[in-house]
Amino acid sequence: MRSMSLKITQQMVARVMVVSLTVMMIANACKSKKKTVDDDVPIELIDVLPAINQANLPVSTVQARGKGKLKGVGIGQGFKIDLRHRVDSVIWIDVSANLLGIKVARLMVTRDSVQFYNKLDKTYLTGSVAELQKLIDGPVGFHDLQAMITGRPMELPKNIKQIAKDEGAWIFVKNSSERVITMWFDADNHSLIQQSVNFPKEKQGLSATYRNTSSTIPEVLIFSTVVNGQDVELEISFDQIDSQSAISFPFTIPRGYKSL
Repeated sequence: MRSMSLKITQQMVARVMVVSLTVMMIANACKSKKKTVDDDVPIELIDVLPAINQANLPVSTVQARGKGKLKGVGIGQGFKIDLRHRVDSVIWIDVSANLLGIKVARLMVTRDSVQFYNKLDKTYLTGSVAELQKLIDGPVGFHDLQAMITGRPMELPKNIKQIAKDEGAWIFVKNSSERVITMWFDADNHSLIQQSVNFPKEKQGLSATYRNTSSTIPEVLIFSTVVNGQDVELEISFDQIDSQSAISFPFTIPRGYKSL
């Protein structure tokens, strides 16, 4: 029984790591009382849109270290995390066991490739972004993952006609045949405070909530999704965030590992 629990935990960590993985689920978007605007953008948004775009500019490079906790399907597991990112280029995530600091897994995603290995069961995955989408059961690409883990909007709020203001936040909804994206921006400082993406065809969804957004990237990220019909939540808290130092992205698959 213990080995089965460990296997489930590894799968959860892998999925959470890959999808840029909240106490607020995608269903909350449907419960929020909001006004939908189908005509031209309201006059009051003429100044708001530039402010939102300015407040959510991407960071060129960032390295952040902290801790995380994964909860769901009867488990609660803590770990340490090291995130390194170069905008529009590479995302690198390293996960270690919480107590002993033993390396558990490493992920590196570029614009057209994904590499991942798990030291607990000595397995690895390497391939195109299509492999990334297969792993998370949804059409998520590099830029979506980049946005999720750095607290930037998946879609800039332009040419989006479903707009509302509710409880101190601007809410933008972007619909397409593949997915529905909902974004909440703080009405005062215009930073992104929550976003969700739902894939109707795949019946998959993911939401992210951000706290302490005055830093280079949010200091707290809370992701939630549903796996095998059960809620899964990941909370990451960064206590070190550096956007000035040079960073590297080491990645070598250990010998003897088996392909997933």
